[in-house]
Amino acid sequence: GMGAHLVAFVPQAAVWWGIYEQSKKFLVKRVPESANGVPVHLASGISAGVVNAIVSNPLDIMKVRVQCQIGADGGAFRTIANMLRTEGLASLGKGLAPKIWMAVPVSALSSVSYEMIMTLSRTSPVEDPPSKGPVSSVLGVQGLGVSGLRGERLAP
Repeated sequence: GMGAHLVAFVPQAAVWWGIYEQSKKFLVKRVPESANGVPVHLASGISAGVVNAIVSNPLDIMKVRVQCQIGADGGAFRTIANMLRTEGLASLGKGLAPKIWMAVPVSALSSVSYEMIMTLSRTSPVEDPPSKGPVSSVLGVQGLGVSGLRGERLAP
């Protein structure tokens, strides 16, 4: 039920954000000029998605089994113990490949979208010259500012 869902979800969020931020720091140290670039955000998001999928997969399997009452006699941790005893260590990796295939694009898009929204929210449209707008700093594209996003013509 709800307890199994929380046991699975809370660690997933903590792992994803922790790996995302650490990956970003690691990449920025190696390529400082790309600190606000899409490649860093994409790579960090992908890293976070893959690690999160691997770490959280056993909890997801346990959650589904508890919610569907498949081998779940006595709660979440007893379910995992029962899985290990009856099916072995491989039972914790069931469904991992599809989970990773799903996590990679979702995490990549989520991280880039998050960083773009954060950049746009920190920049005042009044102080946004067309050549140094928030979109240009995130995407690495010159000549786009907030005024360009509103459909206004940019001055040459």
